[in-house]
Amino acid sequence: MIHVISFDAAKTAMSERIGDWIRRYYDSYANPIPGTWIVDGPLMADQIYAGVRPLLHLSDRVLIIKAGMEAIWHGVSEEDAEWLAANFPGSPAEPLPPRPKD
Repeated sequence: MIHVISFDAAKTAMSERIGDWIRRYYDSYANPIPGTWIVDGPLMADQIYAGVRPLLHLSDRVLIIKAGMEAIWHGVSEEDAEWLAANFPGSPAEPLPPRPKD
């Protein structure tokens, strides 16, 4: 099950602790953008939240979403791009067609 975990941590140490938690509980993950992790594993969103909640400061924000079937990326590391390609096979890579004129 793929989830996107996105957080805005007020303190750098909290951000590092959340990353450590994700690496401990997931063998398959990408961290393509600071504060955003995409993970693949058996945990449900409420289980992920229960795990990271004790690491959050009162002013931190977190969003956990069960991911869909497609992904588009630009400017991420080669390692993250390879993970995304492997976990979202067949994602569209073509640009949008021209917008119809009114």
